[in-house]
Amino acid sequence: MYLVELSGLEQKDYITYSSEKTSVSDVPDGASVIVYTRVWNDDLKSYEIYAVDHDGTLYPCYERGDNVMWVGNQINTLLWNLIEYHYDDGSPNYYYELYNPYSRKFMAPQIKDGQILSDSKIGINLPGRRDHQYYTDILAWDDAYYAFAGVKSDIANHYPQLKHSPSQLR
Repeated sequence: MYLVELSGLEQKDYITYSSEKTSVSDVPDGASVIVYTRVWNDDLKSYEIYAVDHDGTLYPCYERGDNVMWVGNQINTLLWNLIEYHYDDGSPNYYYELYNPYSRKFMAPQIKDGQILSDSKIGINLPGRRDHQYYTDILAWDDAYYAFAGVKSDIANHYPQLKHSPSQLR
């Protein structure tokens, strides 16, 4: 047995990270990205920026020009790898994965149990990417509920929250 003492992190243990804001339509396949959202703070009359961390929690960030910035420790757990699927002819089939190499989890919203992350791939939709938009929803089909499930910010609890809507396809 060894006695353990709590120690604090010193200033030298923190790193300021920066990510260029880029349209979801312009991100190349295989790129490392951060998934962030802007939330209006009515009290401050300004937007607050949060990124999805490796465990599905929201991590506070800030904007500086064309960049989203955050302060973290030596391991950057906010990075997600964008994986794009293609048909045999090389054209995109509009299914994607967002994979976090730190947690080894995939972003995989499902209605059951409010799932946001999964150990396995499910194939997500990013309709804004398909439609050449700047931002996009993150959606996945949930067979059990015959509906799309998506990720929505729950800022009060700093967790992404599941949102779902019944399918219009019957």
